[in-house]
Amino acid sequence: MYQVSDIVISLSFGIGKIVDITELQIDEGFFYLIEGVEEKFKTFVPVKAGGKFRKLSSFDTIRTKLELLGGPVNIKKYKSRKERVLEFKEKAEPKNIEEMIEVIKELNSLNDRGSIENDLFVKLKKNMAKEYSFVGNVKEREALEIIQKELDVSQ
Repeated sequence: MYQVSDIVISLSFGIGKIVDITELQIDEGFFYLIEGVEEKFKTFVPVKAGGKFRKLSSFDTIRTKLELLGGPVNIKKYKSRKERVLEFKEKAEPKNIEEMIEVIKELNSLNDRGSIENDLFVKLKKNMAKEYSFVGNVKEREALEIIQKELDVSQ
């Protein structure tokens, strides 16, 4: 469970801060109230759906893990393209930075990425760049260039 004041990241809303954990009578459950850190938004996320976001990594962690982007790729065999797309959709909200890197690497290694896979690939890279930019105090464009440079090493 997350705490009030935790800074979290999600593919759906970007970077936010948990400002309250409250019970909503409408849905009879507890919700995180998350406010945007860089963009103005407020959203309620069910506590049960805590896997839809994660705490930000530290700068040291993300810097160290970025080097993994250039490492070997575990390419899984799929029975069909549909199965592959469904699995990538399932992996769309990585629980930690290592999972995110593995998904980005695998998507990067595909020569036949479809539009759904390509959209997810771009979204994951941008999300990682947002995180790196925020914790490393660098421009998002610069962070994206660093990420791409690491991915280019793996090819």
